Amino acid sequence: MNIVRSASTPLVRKLTGTLGGEVIGVRMAGANSETVELIRSAALAHKVVAIRDQFLAPEDLMDFGRKFGGPFIQPQGVASN
Repeated sequence: MNIVRSASTPLVRKLTGTLGGEVIGVRMAGANSETVELIRSAALAHKVVAIRDQFLAPEDLMDFGRKFGGPFIQPQGVASN
């Protein structure tokens, strides 16, 4: 799923033949619904996405993550069998 990019349009670039994409031209901090939907679509299409050069405070990262659902905190030190 490659998206044709204009000067102000974000780009989704395929990274490998089978897995991975890169979202270029977006800011995760304060992302609007259009940006979140672009990232969601890229993740569904490519299974893994990279969004480079993001400098987020912990609360900004949590706010961004909540746009995709509630956070899940993995318990530490609990072995699963």
